[in-house]
Amino acid sequence: AARVYINFTLLADPAVGVVNYQMLVAQSPDMAGYRTSMQTEEQNAKTEFDNNSASMSAEEKQKYAMQLKERLGDKQKELLEPIYQKIDAAIEKIAKKKGLSIVVDKGFVVYGGVDITGEVGSSLNGK
Repeated sequence: AARVYINFTLLADPAVGVVNYQMLVAQSPDMAGYRTSMQTEEQNAKTEFDNNSASMSAEEKQKYAMQLKERLGDKQKELLEPIYQKIDAAIEKIAKKKGLSIVVDKGFVVYGGVDITGEVGSSLNGK
């Protein structure tokens, strides 16, 4: 994995927060529903492919499979967007409460910043 080095002298400013966004997504209480919905969508797509592709040529099957994958990708985005919006709103709420003017992903920070991941996670879990 390539490291990106950016001048983060502004991180010395305590008004900069950091979060582990991936962890917040993974621990979101809404992810269980997302996983269930995606499993259902994937199973439906597989069934649809099996039912409709029997008489197709190899090329037609490949095109059809690509269409179904694209549809699954669209569904994934549709299901994840409200989760991302909830996380963003929780980050904003905690950042404002703590007087943070900017919040960046922890993966881009080598040093500094106020980590608010735990507080955002608690907020998302209703604690």
